[in-house]
Amino acid sequence: MFLKAVTELANFLAGSRKDHEELSKFLVFKTFAHYSPTALYIAEITEDGCLSPTGGYGFEKTATATWGRFPLNMHIPITDAVRHDKCIVIDRIDYFFEQYPILQEIGNFSTDWGAVVAWPMLPFGVGFAFLESAPTNNREFEEFLRLLGSVILLDISHRQEILPIHRVENARAKKETTKTLSNRQKLILERLSKGATNAEMALEIGYSESLIRQETIEIYRILGVRGRKELITAAGEK
Repeated sequence: MFLKAVTELANFLAGSRKDHEELSKFLVFKTFAHYSPTALYIAEITEDGCLSPTGGYGFEKTATATWGRFPLNMHIPITDAVRHDKCIVIDRIDYFFEQYPILQEIGNFSTDWGAVVAWPMLPFGVGFAFLESAPTNNREFEEFLRLLGSVILLDISHRQEILPIHRVENARAKKETTKTLSNRQKLILERLSKGATNAEMALEIGYSESLIRQETIEIYRILGVRGRKELITAAGEK
């Protein structure tokens, strides 16, 4: 089954140039078909140390727009997959939010799935998918994910210059040491440090929850923290 899926993907990519929307759709309907995927997402590592979407299928446009870009220092499945060069396979919803509590804060994540998977495609980026059926053998499935990533990365490497990951990390470090919080971010940070929810902040300062969520993610990136709990702890130590 795995060999057939990888062969079909290689043949698909060997044809005319495909964008990542087309690739995501093929992965959903063909490559991962045995696991009944509901949505799939591809993101690349940017020069400032974030994961930015390059294509996807099955996610609402408003959801991906709300998420924006994810800093590599944020503790979520796709960043863990990249930072540790590791395939992430989670087949329990309670563990998903227990392990990654910040995802409850970000919102717009489906809970109707059998497994969540994230696989690294270094040095380009990462793939992420919701599956209705969970794999029965995680070790074999992770090997399958690795092989898929290699095939996709080979295609990408033939079509564009790949930025080495150490240059990405250096660019991220440089930017994080020079960028400061905007006045709006300082306003949100003050309320975050006091434990205010996004809804409470939206009501108090008049910004939409979506804007507050995006600015919160940027605050985490600039301050080098992985979530609200770590931020509040750091604020309390000052």
